[in-house]
Amino acid sequence: VYAAGKFVLVSEGASIRTSLDGVTWTAQVNPLGAGLKSLVFGGGKFFAFTTSNTNYLTSPDGVTWTVAQHGSANTTADAVVFGNNLYLVGANASITSAALSAPAIAVTTESA
Repeated sequence: VYAAGKFVLVSEGASIRTSLDGVTWTAQVNPLGAGLKSLVFGGGKFFAFTTSNTNYLTSPDGVTWTVAQHGSANTTADAVVFGNNLYLVGANASITSAALSAPAIAVTTESA
């Protein structure tokens, strides 16, 4: 994802990397130590979702990350998008959504 003046990427191997030019990358600390599957930027923050639990990470700059929990029964985030002040997280044939102002992503779960 390119946002806030830098590239940020996450991996299922639990790494977080940032780059100003897309050539030189710097490793950042993943406070969960868990694999990360999805990354999105919206409302001035990066959101990284894990591959194996209901925790996710937030960061204002892609460098400093804070752990949060979305409370959904889904333990993975296969796809994440942001639009119109709403986050949508898709996983395991269901969708979880939350307004940008919500403190955690845990509003509605609907089966597809």
